[in-house]
Amino acid sequence: MIDIRTLNNIKERGLFKKKWSNLFALGLYQYTEKNLLKVDAIFIKLIDELIEMGSKANEDKMVEKFKTAVIELNILNAEIDETLIETGERDDLCLLFISIAKAVQIDLSSYNNQDITFQWREW
Repeated sequence: MIDIRTLNNIKERGLFKKKWSNLFALGLYQYTEKNLLKVDAIFIKLIDELIEMGSKANEDKMVEKFKTAVIELNILNAEIDETLIETGERDDLCLLFISIAKAVQIDLSSYNNQDITFQWREW
């Protein structure tokens, strides 16, 4: 069963525009509002697609949505000279992916260290 309330709560928290916006003020100019909105848009799209799939979606189809989101982040990071997703940001992103996976009941035990992103991510 998909936990729609948790997924909507994740979206309402502001995702990365809110969390990473202070990095720009610290001189990390890759964290523009435009770039942070792109990161947020990737997660909003993932969450919306998972909600739309509903509880009857099989895990393989849901995992494909995660794969697409990770690849979109790879592309965005590459467009910004591989500077958008550093170690701390990677950890934030992975934790968010794990939270979303748990909300849609994906069995994370079959993934490397329960990291659903590991096999596709380049960051």
